[in-house]
Amino acid sequence: MIKWEGNVKTTVKNIQFMGTANRPDMTVDIEGIKVAIEFKKGERGSALRDGFGQSLIYSTAYDFVLYLFIDTSEDSKIVNGATSITEQNFLTNIWNNFNIKFIVV
Repeated sequence: MIKWEGNVKTTVKNIQFMGTANRPDMTVDIEGIKVAIEFKKGERGSALRDGFGQSLIYSTAYDFVLYLFIDTSEDSKIVNGATSITEQNFLTNIWNNFNIKFIVV
């Protein structure tokens, strides 16, 4: 079952975390395996960080989290920067420890 917040016929339910309501953009439930999906776009670190923070929160309630970031910077600095060793270590860490898969395009 797929739920998307843009579909008025379905509701992506909020989860509570530290007294705040949080809701992914989309969820998928495949035979009891729950996946939260977060979409972000931007050209600055603030947009990127928001999505990582949300993904960490979603990992407390979902089995897996997919975070898709669309780099809108003119020079593709976020896409190009995602390949360095520091970033790759971070991405491996959030996958291994929190089941968060980050994809930047």
